[in-house]
Amino acid sequence: RQALQQDPGDASNLANYAMFMHRARRDYDRAEQYFERACRAAPGNGAVLGHFAQFLFRVRQDLGRADRMFKRGLELEPNNVTSLVNYASLLKRLGRSEQAEGLYGRALEAEPKHATALCNYANLIVKSADPEDRRPESIQRLRKAQELYLQALRVEPDHHMARRNYAIFLRDFPGLRSQRWESGPREPARSRALQQPPPPSSPPPAQGGRRRRSTSPGGHGRRRRSRSPEQGRVREPALERVIE
Repeated sequence: RQALQQDPGDASNLANYAMFMHRARRDYDRAEQYFERACRAAPGNGAVLGHFAQFLFRVRQDLGRADRMFKRGLELEPNNVTSLVNYASLLKRLGRSEQAEGLYGRALEAEPKHATALCNYANLIVKSADPEDRRPESIQRLRKAQELYLQALRVEPDHHMARRNYAIFLRDFPGLRSQRWESGPREPARSRALQQPPPPSSPPPAQGGRRRRSTSPGGHGRRRRSRSPEQGRVREPALERVIE
């Protein structure tokens, strides 16, 4: 705020204060006012326009205005990676996936090691994938998504969204690790209990024709029920798909 008081017409100071009002104070009306002042102060600053566009997209949900603002910003700064990635997210929301993919490509040309761009590009591919589609071109697309996730994790191993979304990817496409998945339809899923060999046959009854009864530690003489390997195992909850 002191910087803004010293130079109230500086676009960067105005934009920074707008983001402060947005993120720290949650005063969205004042944030929008300062964004507008920043844009008037520096109409040729593509980064400021990109930040305002992201605010309009995520906070105001004014997708049409955000679309126009992103376009203006990228005309001024075509290689602004932050604007490219954020605009691609908006285009996905608008159903313009091909254009979004083109923006991710541009972002990675400008900054190949941008972990969020790599992750979001992979998300775009996976979101439109069909787990039952075995066509070579579809498998190739999934391989590309897998490599994008791995690149993001090599760049930033603790990237939360990349780690989580890659775990979901491996859950939804487990056969991608094997060549058998690519060669034909998947085999029906079988439980581990069915895949294990059958248990040995019961011992013959004792003399006298009576079968010995196993007793519990309490000595009540009840027959124990055999449990399959799946019983008693805590199942992991299904991961929620997280995009962006």
